[in-house]
Amino acid sequence: MVGNRCQAPQLLADGEVTITSAYNGRIYNAVKKEGKNFVTIWDGQVWDYAPVAILKGSPHKKAAMQLVAFIARPDIMPRLTQHISYGPVRISAMAYVDPSVKADLGTSSEHMKTALQSDTEFWADHSDELKNRFSTWLSR
Repeated sequence: MVGNRCQAPQLLADGEVTITSAYNGRIYNAVKKEGKNFVTIWDGQVWDYAPVAILKGSPHKKAAMQLVAFIARPDIMPRLTQHISYGPVRISAMAYVDPSVKADLGTSSEHMKTALQSDTEFWADHSDELKNRFSTWLSR
């Protein structure tokens, strides 16, 4: 992969690459808002969580707990899909997603059939080594 996943839509649009790994929200926006003719291939997609945490000793712990409870509600989670194609993490929340965007969400049941979970521990242990190997390969 040349560049990074944030640059993927521009690399595709410029013809520098014909296939790349990308954040699906960036590809979705390029298609829906910029009229790009890109196609997302969901087979073998890699998914991961973006956890929410409340720090120990937080002076606003009660408010933070209320926020977490609110954003975890299945009727609230899908509101994000009105702005970017990142699907809710709760299966029960999919019932609240606008049917017209379900096909564009990585968390749709159809796309999750072949999805792979990212292994955070692996990347923490091997990230530097793999970046060096990739840089060496790229420079050949």
